[in-house]
Amino acid sequence: MGNGRARLNPDKVRDIRVRYVPGNNQHESNIAALATEYGVKPQAIRDVVRRRTWAHVK
Repeated sequence: MGNGRARLNPDKVRDIRVRYVPGNNQHESNIAALATEYGVKPQAIRDVVRRRTWAHVK
């Protein structure tokens, strides 16, 4: 069962992974913008795109 207070859900995680731009020199600003948009800390975005969290979401 999921955390009822979670700010992210599988649809948002998929969107983050699609919109994340790896390897460009705007990498950190891309992470910061996504974090602001989704109301989470930048580390949460890093964890999502590196599959440290939400690994089960394809």
